[in-house]
Amino acid sequence: MAKVDEKCEPDLLPDPKITEFVAPSWGRVGVACQGYTDPPFAGCGPGAICVPEPEPGSGFRHCVKREGDHACPEEGYTDKLLFYAGYEDKRGCTACACGAPEGGVCTATMSVFKDGACTDPLFLGVPAGSNGAPCYDIIGAGQPLGSKSISNVTYYPGTCQATGGEVEGSVESVGPATFCCLPEEN
Repeated sequence: MAKVDEKCEPDLLPDPKITEFVAPSWGRVGVACQGYTDPPFAGCGPGAICVPEPEPGSGFRHCVKREGDHACPEEGYTDKLLFYAGYEDKRGCTACACGAPEGGVCTATMSVFKDGACTDPLFLGVPAGSNGAPCYDIIGAGQPLGSKSISNVTYYPGTCQATGGEVEGSVESVGPATFCCLPEEN
């Protein structure tokens, strides 16, 4: 009796959508306020920008902003803070699949007869299987067998190792903006 493992097919669930991943979050948020230029706003001179002094402990600082990722000057506004307008979530999951089946077994009941008509039994209902069929001495050496029969053939499928379903990809920040700020006072 030869065992033939059948192919395993995965029970596929719908691919996870981006909404099923934990949403990215920012560690720091930047808020930019526009200063006023030229009189009559707050008494600034021509070409000057007037901004109020940040309150101590408020987290606000005097900065200049430029779209993109840029270096800050070596004097004055030297502290670089990089903020992003958003992100692209490029996460997904690898395809699900099944490995080769393992552990399938065929079983049957075997009978051996002295005559060719299957009426004079030597053995009746001996269990046999693909997982190591038993050996029996049924008659003396050189004695012919008349017939044999196999009944109750049953296939018990094995199992297949599932693969895939791993998270791949990443979240990428988009829309950088450089804030060059005056150093914080300690």
